[in-house]
Amino acid sequence: MYKKIKYIISLIITGFCIHNLYAQPINLSAEIIWKKKDLYLLNYDTVDVPFLRFNYKNNTENSIYFYNSLRYDRGDFPEYLNFVYNPGYMINYGNSNKWDGLMTSFPNWSDNEYVVTIAKPDKYRNYLSFLLYKKGETNISREVVEASDEHRILDDLMLLLIAQLLLDRDSTNLQYKVFHHPNKDTSVEKFFEYFKSLKLKTFEEQMEEFSKINVYDNCVFLNPYESFSFEYDLTPLFLLKGTYNFIINPKMPKSVVLFGNNTVLPKLHNGFKLFTGKLPANKVTIHFPNIQLKE
Repeated sequence: MYKKIKYIISLIITGFCIHNLYAQPINLSAEIIWKKKDLYLLNYDTVDVPFLRFNYKNNTENSIYFYNSLRYDRGDFPEYLNFVYNPGYMINYGNSNKWDGLMTSFPNWSDNEYVVTIAKPDKYRNYLSFLLYKKGETNISREVVEASDEHRILDDLMLLLIAQLLLDRDSTNLQYKVFHHPNKDTSVEKFFEYFKSLKLKTFEEQMEEFSKINVYDNCVFLNPYESFSFEYDLTPLFLLKGTYNFIINPKMPKSVVLFGNNTVLPKLHNGFKLFTGKLPANKVTIHFPNIQLKE
């Protein structure tokens, strides 16, 4: 039945740019794709959910590399758009009560229209994050937007999905009580056994691990006419409903700051030429009508 609902969801996907795309050494495109997913949250079971897919294309005969300013893979969970800096490893995964309020009166944003764009980094926060604000708003400073109820809700919902994803990846056959997968257990005793078995890293171990992150790990290396794609899971927006206008205008920097250290990217690295500058903007709009499956 959900497939019928999917087909009445209105998708307007528009790519635009200031200059001719083919005149650009690197072409960036964005699109919405759908994948089947075992969700088992709210009144959904196995459903098709949207993903935002980005694709870089090298239009030249040269081998090119650049820093991927649309993705910051710290090695944890880059599947979801990051709206607030709250890394998954800081979650108290044993506290399922954290999400009771969210799920008891789950928001419905079907009457709202939002803009989603990349937050500009500053000297205190050089990680990748996205800003969401209502279309037409004028006060869209990072501090104001990140303090909004929308960002708090998105953060809580994203962390809930990540917490369950941890359980699924560890093949625990456990689920938090807000989920209703027919073949997973919510036993408190089994949760306790699972958490006892975890070898959690200390803060010092985490910092040591971060210090080993190489700036080139987040660079894209493209041979002549080669492409590279990656995706973001939009399940949180799918659940909240509403309309979302993604406006993506990334900049490929000449240098990158990681953990207070500035690294100037060389013009040539292992035979790949550095590409810097702004790419033509991409716009993708997706609308989720206020339609729910029957209980």
